[in-house]
Amino acid sequence: MTTKQKFLKSAYPMLRVFSKIFRTKASVLKGDAMPLQSFYQLTAKRADGQSFSFDQLRGKKVLIVNTATECGYTAQLASLVTLKNRLPNIEILAFPSNDFKNQEPGNDASIASFCTVQYGINYPLFAKSVVKENEMRNPVFEWLCNPSLNGWNNRSPVWNFCKYVVDENGRLTHFFEQGVDPLDNSIIQAMS
Repeated sequence: MTTKQKFLKSAYPMLRVFSKIFRTKASVLKGDAMPLQSFYQLTAKRADGQSFSFDQLRGKKVLIVNTATECGYTAQLASLVTLKNRLPNIEILAFPSNDFKNQEPGNDASIASFCTVQYGINYPLFAKSVVKENEMRNPVFEWLCNPSLNGWNNRSPVWNFCKYVVDENGRLTHFFEQGVDPLDNSIIQAMS
């Protein structure tokens, strides 16, 4: 862990308090529309280079998070591990991205090593990709952020550690901004 990463990890509790105090209604969005394109048709490349078919997620609630290893919210990786331990039947999918202030400069191997060694992640880690809107955007985030695909949501990640909940039927049901910790009651209720 670099000095910067150690500092960010130690500063996260304070950041969490500030995020909770200044949370707005836009921090959490809910929807209940049928997707126009099936979530289960999606595939993504894992950090180890293997293809991952979302068809294997049928019948499970899924939390999708865009991550970064040099962000003030990186300590949420530990909260995600705790959430997965509390709710073992859910799936958590982590998508590293360097879209916000160069906070994910590493390659897939170094990101995977950091996440495993420092946080003991127990959920799939995907290849580093683009999550912001542009022509190179990861197709998973294109689905999550495009109402003509998911049925209602147009919110793209505004920073690292934005979260999207997909229910057991492949419907996008929630969007949570980065300041909402994975162990927040609103996320636990959405995933239960």
